[in-house]
Amino acid sequence: MALPELVGWDATRDALHQATQVIGAIRVAMVEPLSNDLQYSVKIIANGISSDKLKNGGELVLDFATGILGYKQDYQLLFAIDISSYNQTSLMTAVLDQLKQVGINVEPSWNKIKATSPFQVDKAISADYAQVLNNVFVAMELFRARLSG
Repeated sequence: MALPELVGWDATRDALHQATQVIGAIRVAMVEPLSNDLQYSVKIIANGISSDKLKNGGELVLDFATGILGYKQDYQLLFAIDISSYNQTSLMTAVLDQLKQVGINVEPSWNKIKATSPFQVDKAISADYAQVLNNVFVAMELFRARLSG
């Protein structure tokens, strides 16, 4: 299967990376340390990335195709934020405000949350990237499954 070329996607790549850093910072603050520092990782899902399950059972999900960062708990979407209206620092503030509104107080590190340039997300390119990321992830998982030991 041919993958999209992702031509001219620098601004979209940067925005997705910065939004992922917001999710990562919150994840690190809301999970116990894991072996191999896996608390610093995010989970690849079909349409983007997830924080995976946090201490309270919820998860942050960034859908690359729609540009929506949402918080789900008990199979309910409690809030959704269109990242295209933000930059990295304002997105962090917005997510923390929304988490407070649903009763979650978290104090993540802001060490990597410094960018103030507005996100420029091309949703078509972002959706293509989600496809590429998921296909590579599935290929790696299939390869790992074939390893013995």
